[in-house]
Amino acid sequence: MRLKLAAIALGIVVVASAFGASAFTTATVDRDASLNVATDSGGLVGLQAGDSSLVTTSSDQLAIDVTTGTATGINPDSTLTIGNATSPAFTITNNFGNAHTFNVTYDMNSDPDTNTDNVQFELINNSGGTVATVSEDTSYEGELAAEETLDVVVTVDSTGQTSNDSLTGTLNVTA
Repeated sequence: MRLKLAAIALGIVVVASAFGASAFTTATVDRDASLNVATDSGGLVGLQAGDSSLVTTSSDQLAIDVTTGTATGINPDSTLTIGNATSPAFTITNNFGNAHTFNVTYDMNSDPDTNTDNVQFELINNSGGTVATVSEDTSYEGELAAEETLDVVVTVDSTGQTSNDSLTGTLNVTA
């Protein structure tokens, strides 16, 4: 008799625990999200064009374009520098409310000269010191405090290039 009662009790416990474990399977919590789309200068990762006519804001996005006026590009075997330490080509600003790690890379569509850093982005901090130089071969990872800005000077080296070559690519800034 005890064995039957123990078996029945064990069966009840097993069935109850199976139903108890599966009784609560989902929960839904709704929260509001403020997800506005802003211009490059007003986004969380702020990109602001400097005074150069070669760096502009087009459709609310930063653009570097050396085909201004009647120009179709830069000269072969030349170096073009856009901006300087006191008047940068553009700036990168941490518009988050706190410090964030920023990563900066340049992905060239096709690198015609793998021995030369053809496109360089010199990142300069608020003290005027160079933090890093990003190119198609090097990247930057560093922390920026809230509202901290990096000035950017762009250098394009077309040494050994012909008028058929392209140094076009994509600058990626992530935080």
